[in-house]
Amino acid sequence: MQDITEKNDSVFQYVFSTGPFIDSLTVSGKVTDAFTNRPEEGFLVGLYSTETESEYDSVPSKDRPIYIAQTNQSGSFKMNYLKEGSYYVFALQDQNKNLKLDPSEKRS
Repeated sequence: MQDITEKNDSVFQYVFSTGPFIDSLTVSGKVTDAFTNRPEEGFLVGLYSTETESEYDSVPSKDRPIYIAQTNQSGSFKMNYLKEGSYYVFALQDQNKNLKLDPSEKRS
């Protein structure tokens, strides 16, 4: 990985804590098209609270994710420094960058 401006080989990552310790859980995976089995590049992968009032299948269109990542060329993603808990996971093609699934956007 390289930073955009200086082309340094390492990219710094700043992590903040709102409590007495830094959350340390990680989730990673790969998003593929269910019909073609091809990787989905540029998809938003979101972790959503399970304590929502929305119905499960409406969560990505009504709620905003707590944590987000974007898939790379191979469809892979990784989220670090997560708080312990239960989450719903959805991957969507967030074309308008509003962090929600719209009717014209693809969900994987």
